[in-house]
Amino acid sequence: MASIKCANSLKDTPFYDNKSQCDNEGTKVCKGCVLVAYCSKQCQEQHWPAHRGDCKKSVLAKDSWRPRWALEGRKPGFVTRSGVSHVPFGALPMRNLWGNTPAIDVLQLEQNEGESYAKDLSVCFAASGNIRNVLQTVVSVPESYKGTLKVVMNDIDMDVVALNFCIIALLARGPLEKEDCLDTVIHLWYSARLKPSHVDAVKAHVRPIVADVVDKIQNQGASQMLSKKMKLTGGNTLRVILKRDQWMQLLSKLDSEPPAAVAKQSRDTMLSARIDHHDRALFEIRRNLHQRCSRNKFRHDGVLVPFGACADECTIPNPFLHTSTGQWTQKDAADPLHGWHEPSIAATNATHPTLAILTSDLYGRLYHHVHTHLSTFQSALRTRPLHFTLTSALFQSPDFPVLASGGEKQHTHDRLDVSNLSDTEYIGMRTILPIARPLLDPENPHATLLCLFLNTIPIQEDMRLLREPRVWASAFLEASRFLAAASSGGRVAVPIDPVFLRVSHAKSMFLPFGRFFR
Repeated sequence: MASIKCANSLKDTPFYDNKSQCDNEGTKVCKGCVLVAYCSKQCQEQHWPAHRGDCKKSVLAKDSWRPRWALEGRKPGFVTRSGVSHVPFGALPMRNLWGNTPAIDVLQLEQNEGESYAKDLSVCFAASGNIRNVLQTVVSVPESYKGTLKVVMNDIDMDVVALNFCIIALLARGPLEKEDCLDTVIHLWYSARLKPSHVDAVKAHVRPIVADVVDKIQNQGASQMLSKKMKLTGGNTLRVILKRDQWMQLLSKLDSEPPAAVAKQSRDTMLSARIDHHDRALFEIRRNLHQRCSRNKFRHDGVLVPFGACADECTIPNPFLHTSTGQWTQKDAADPLHGWHEPSIAATNATHPTLAILTSDLYGRLYHHVHTHLSTFQSALRTRPLHFTLTSALFQSPDFPVLASGGEKQHTHDRLDVSNLSDTEYIGMRTILPIARPLLDPENPHATLLCLFLNTIPIQEDMRLLREPRVWASAFLEASRFLAAASSGGRVAVPIDPVFLRVSHAKSMFLPFGRFFR
C-alpha cells in the first residue's frame, strides 16, 4: 500500500503561488476533519492557512448547509430538466469508463469449483467495460489454485480496449519503478489530467508495441482481423485481436493530445451546468459531513489523489477521458466510487494505521484501495500462469464466437459475463442464449453465464401499478421514516426543499419490487 504523504503544501514558503510539498510520511491525522495527515505539529500549523477552509471553517461540513437551488428559491435542474443534456457539446455519446456497479469476482472459486480445483480455467468478459472485474477476479483467486487462468476481454468501445491494453502492458511489460507504474495506471484510469511522466510512460512503453503492428499492416484490408501476441513477465501472454482499422484507432488514441484550454472549458461547462445534481449528491451525505469536501474536491479538480496531495503537476488532459479535440466524454454522473464496493474499500484501508482513521477522504481511500488491488494484480502477473486476450466486436456478430475463444478453435469458458447486454434495451436474452450456450464448458457443472439486468424492473408491465398514488405515497412514508426526515406532517412539501427531495429520491428503494422475482 502506498504511504500517506504529509499534507503540508506550504513547506518552507508562506506563498500560495509557490507550493512546496513536504516529502515526509503523514502519521498525525487532523482531528478536526479526518481528511488529511501531517508528519508533525509544525507542518500542521504551517499548513493551517490553506487547510482551515476545508476543516473547521468549511461551509460544506456544516449541518446547516443547503444546496444553491434552496438558497435561491428555485426548482433544481433535475426537476425542471433544465441545464445541459448528457451530450452537452455535440460530442460522441458520453460514456462511463469508471463503471456504475461494484467490481465482482466472477469465479468465486471457493464457492464453486473449490480451492483444490486442478484444471485450467477460462473467463470471458463479453462487454468488459474497464478492467475492474478482471482485477477483482484475478486478485481473488486463492493461492492454492495452481492452474492456468485465461481471460478474454471484449468491448465494442475502442477507448475501453485502448485503456485496458495500456493498463496490462504497463503493469506487465513496462520497466517503470513499481510505485511510478501504479500511480501512472491509476491516473490514466481515473484522472482528468495527467503528469508529464504519465504521458511519457505510455509513449515509451505502450505506443511502440502498437506502432510496430500498424507499420506492418498498412496494406491489409480494412476489416481484416489481425492478431498480435506479446510475452509478459513470468511467461504469461497478452494477445490483441483487432481489425486493421481498429489497430489504427488504437494508435490514434495513444497519439491523441487534447488541447488543454478546450479540455478545461469542456469539463468546466459540464460541471457548472449540472451543479444542482452535484449539490443533491452532497446533501445526501449526512453522517460524515467532511466527506462532502472530499467529493467536492474530486468533482472540481478531477484528479484521483488523496485529499492532502498536491495535484499541480497534473496539467495534461487525459486522452482516454477526452476526445482528440478536447471534449470531455464522461457522463456527468460518473463517479469512480461507483465501480467499487464500499465495505471492500474500508477493509483495505483498515489495514493501514493512518488510512483507517482518514474516514472523510473518500477518494484518497479509493486511491489506496485501487493501488493495493493493482499491486496484487501485478504480483499475480509475475507469479501465476495468466493469459489475456483483448478483442473488440459486437456480441451478435459472426466474429464474436471466434474472438471469444481467443482465436482458438473449440475453446469454451467456465464463466461468460455479458454484463447488461442481457437487458432488452441492448441485446436481450433471446439473442444472447443461443450464442452463449456453445461458449460454456459442458464438462464443468459450475460453468456460468453471468447477466446484469439494470433495467429489468422499469420494463415490466406491472410497473404501471407502481405509478398509482397509493403505492408511491406508501413508499414515500417508509422512506421518510427510514431517513428520519419529516414529511411536512403528511402534506406535500414544495419541490425546492432539499429534505423533501432527498426522501423523494430514496422512495424507489421502498417500492414493492419483490413481486417481479417471485
